[in-house]
Amino acid sequence: MRVINRLTSVIAVLLAGCAAEAKAPSDVLFTELDGVALTVNTRPPQDLTRFSLSPPVITLEVPADDPQFFRVYNGFEDRSGFVTANTGTGHVHFFGPSGKLRFVVGGEGDGPGEFKDIAQVSSYLSDSVLVYDSHHGRMTILDELGQVGRTATLQLQTPPGRPSDIIWPLSDGGLVSRLNLRRQGAQSLGIQRTRSAILRYDAEGSLLSSIAEIPGEDFEYGALRQSAGGGTHWVGRTPPFGGTAVVTVGLDRVFASVGDGFDIGEFDLDGTMRRRVRWSLADTEVTPAEVAEFMDKWFSDGTEYPFPLPDPAQAYSDFLVAPEGELWVSKYGPGFYPLTRLWRVFAEDGQLLHEVDVGARTRVLGILSGGRVLAVRLDELDVETVHVFEIVQ
Repeated sequence: MRVINRLTSVIAVLLAGCAAEAKAPSDVLFTELDGVALTVNTRPPQDLTRFSLSPPVITLEVPADDPQFFRVYNGFEDRSGFVTANTGTGHVHFFGPSGKLRFVVGGEGDGPGEFKDIAQVSSYLSDSVLVYDSHHGRMTILDELGQVGRTATLQLQTPPGRPSDIIWPLSDGGLVSRLNLRRQGAQSLGIQRTRSAILRYDAEGSLLSSIAEIPGEDFEYGALRQSAGGGTHWVGRTPPFGGTAVVTVGLDRVFASVGDGFDIGEFDLDGTMRRRVRWSLADTEVTPAEVAEFMDKWFSDGTEYPFPLPDPAQAYSDFLVAPEGELWVSKYGPGFYPLTRLWRVFAEDGQLLHEVDVGARTRVLGILSGGRVLAVRLDELDVETVHVFEIVQ
């Protein structure tokens, strides 16, 4: 097994091969659609070069007396080491470059420096850390020692218990948010698609502008029930394997799911769509094995899958932007905490480069510089460990 120590080496090798392959019209097409640059990839999934992950090169170590990892949702690397966020307990862990724990802050609660539902932890200005609590609609800025610097609440938040907003920081200290817009009032039976807004805020949380509105999540309305006050309401839930709004921000570029199938839009911060990326042969079929795996994980009592399978399924679960500019797109996995093992990597011009198999029961937390990945792995008892891996061929 050959370890590739620098991501630039990976990309250089792949671009050399892809440059030759791109000459074939069946691989990729660069064109325009309504004045927007359009990249259409037509390479079959089975023809992609596949990379995987090395054994861990760094393990983030949490002593037994400290709050353990539980639903680690995301993390990043900065000059001081690594930072991860526990959605399950509201803790933020700070590690040194070798993976040794420096300190833990937070915990579940409503006060300053406490969190109910951490939806994002990101590197922020001047070596500070931004933590976003979607339950409170509140961002907290921590200094490099984990002390609370300030807090702010974003405008136009959804109420607690509704789909969570997620925010991303910009290089100037501003913010981008995804706001799920669930439809209100009586609905007919069946699955309906909502809308999501991508909004831009200043560093204090004041709304500046709308970047885009995109298809939101599928929502299934079931039986009509009597309300306590004498009225009626529809009982609703989000079906697994259904559509959802996927958004990420990196290097001040906004990427969002904009259509059915595999269709990704890249937006400038002023709302201009600069590029659209499609993959016509993306594998979007939901297999019986995937349904069985999902039901076994979440409904081990033998419950039948209660929804019709979508056709096609959602094409992806998550987007991540590498420090070098490549877009990582995960194959779809259902649920709040999807463990998706296949990621497809796209160049800045939208060309499909290769895929990375991160292994079973693995959730990628972030793409690091130098051909490395920060990821959490679950064992057979769902105990979580967090590691840094290198990409290997």
